[in-house]
Amino acid sequence: MDSEANFNLDAIKYIIRNTPIGHLKDCIDNLKAIIGPNFLEEQAIKSELAKYEEDHFKSVNFNDDKILISKFNKDSDNFYHDQSRKIKISLSPLSENIDLIKDLDQEELDKLNFR
Repeated sequence: MDSEANFNLDAIKYIIRNTPIGHLKDCIDNLKAIIGPNFLEEQAIKSELAKYEEDHFKSVNFNDDKILISKFNKDSDNFYHDQSRKIKISLSPLSENIDLIKDLDQEELDKLNFR
């Protein structure tokens, strides 16, 4: 049976959405073992993983501190803002590494109303 070609995106999204906090890595590893790793390339799955991380307030290491990942500090370009450091970051779901760091200028800071 070619399970990689027959996986159901809605079922996988449901499993991810209902995974308890702290068990996402194990869940993804189990799904990889069952259906193969190709499901992680689907945009719908990437979006569901990003939403999971936002809903569960994932934090990412930045120097000796952490940056909170949340739908409340996310902009329309999928950057997460940290007003105290005056930066915005971009990262991939399931990654602990920051893909892109940009400084916020004063105009952007004035437009933000997260606080």
